[in-house]
Amino acid sequence: MSSTLKQFLYDIQNKSDKSNKDILRVKDLDQRRNLLNLRIIVLLDCSGSISSDDFRKFRLQLDKIKGMSRIRVIEMDTDVVSMFDYDKAIKPKIVKLGGGGGTDFESAIKTALQCKPQALVFLTDGQDSGNLSKPPIPSAVVLKAKPGNTWYPWAEVCGYIK
Repeated sequence: MSSTLKQFLYDIQNKSDKSNKDILRVKDLDQRRNLLNLRIIVLLDCSGSISSDDFRKFRLQLDKIKGMSRIRVIEMDTDVVSMFDYDKAIKPKIVKLGGGGGTDFESAIKTALQCKPQALVFLTDGQDSGNLSKPPIPSAVVLKAKPGNTWYPWAEVCGYIK
C-alpha cells in the first residue's frame, strides 16, 4: 500500500494545481487540503460477494473523504445499480445488496467516464470477472482484506477493509 486514499487525492490535486496557472494560491498546505476541487467517481461494489458488513465498511471509507471534493458514487455489480452524489449533509439510502451477482466494472467505468472525473476510486473485494484496461485517469482501490488479495497493477492500493 503506497498511500492512503486522502493522500492519493491530495497528490492529484497538487498535480492539477501545478498545471493550472489561474488557481488561487494557498500558502498553507493544510488549508489547501481542505479546499480540494476534484471530481471523483467512486465505484462501489455491491455484488453477491460483498456482505452487508463489507458494504458498511466501504461506506465508512467514503466518510473519510466526504466534504473534500465533489464525489459521485456508482453502486454496481455486473451493471450500474444506482448513482448519486455523496454529500456530507445528506445520508443516501443504502442500496439493497443483491445476492449471487457477479462483478464487472466495464459498464460502470463507461458511465463514470461520461461524468468527466479527475479520479476513479474502486471499493471492492477484487473479484472482477472482466479484464479491465487502464482508465485514462488516476485510479485507486480500497480492497476487502484477504490473504494474497491484489488487483490490477494500474490502480494504486490505498487501503484494506477487514
